[in-house]
Amino acid sequence: MKFNYIGIVALAFICTFSSCKKFLDQVPDDRLTLDETFKNRATAEKFLANVYSMIPREWSQRFVGNSNSGPWTGASDEGEYLWGFVESNPMNIGAWDAGSGFTRAFWRDFYRGVRSATIFIANIDGVTNDINDEQKKRYKAEARALRAMYYFYLTRIYGPVVLLGDEVIPVDAPASTINMPRSSMDECVEFIVSELDVAAADLPVRSDDQNISRITKGIALAFKARTLLQAASPLYNGNTDYATLKNKDGKQLINQTYSAAKWERAANAYKAFIDQFVPGTYNLYRKNDGNGNFSP
Repeated sequence: MKFNYIGIVALAFICTFSSCKKFLDQVPDDRLTLDETFKNRATAEKFLANVYSMIPREWSQRFVGNSNSGPWTGASDEGEYLWGFVESNPMNIGAWDAGSGFTRAFWRDFYRGVRSATIFIANIDGVTNDINDEQKKRYKAEARALRAMYYFYLTRIYGPVVLLGDEVIPVDAPASTINMPRSSMDECVEFIVSELDVAAADLPVRSDDQNISRITKGIALAFKARTLLQAASPLYNGNTDYATLKNKDGKQLINQTYSAAKWERAANAYKAFIDQFVPGTYNLYRKNDGNGNFSP
């Protein structure tokens, strides 16, 4: 009798555990699955808006790590904030490290943008309702450009970073999959530049009134030029101060050989941008004198 009782209790526990597991595996009613998200244009556009949401507000300087604002003005020679709470203060005195809140926030948010963009690129072609191939091509180009831009922001802050490519890593992936080595700075630059070139080919020169503030060809190519300028700078172009910056396998992350060709490549990218977009799409800032005449 005792053994029967134990068996009944064990069976009840197993059934309860199984029921709880099924309950916990459910998707909340207010959440859409990926299949549902990419079933029609409206929900796919909302997902793309989320990809856009990680663009940093770099003019919002005071609250670093809050909605991607930045400390760069106060941490440079451009200006000084007198408030005690701004994150540029610990940067100025060398009191910040990898554990600082805003340091983690930038890493977290930009990689969130990278992941969201990759998911969008992988799924937008499956949308069939109320969208044509040209619209899908443009949306995919926007996401690709945004992903490259987020990588640029990451390299600007952290130097060489991990390139995830087009693979969507599952959220429950084992540590062996997640713990990926950093790519070299040269590899990061080539990836960013190539992705921006691919995206620019499918982006419009101008946005119409219904698409104001969306990524355009000019934005993509401007980030390409800025990426190449960063790569050519003394910080990453043969900087021997980073001779010991290597992965565990000994891979050199900062090229130790200076290359004048990097400056030429950056200059050519800026020249191509100016030739294509200035004047017309974009114009240089002009200031007139007291008589209304342009004063160069």
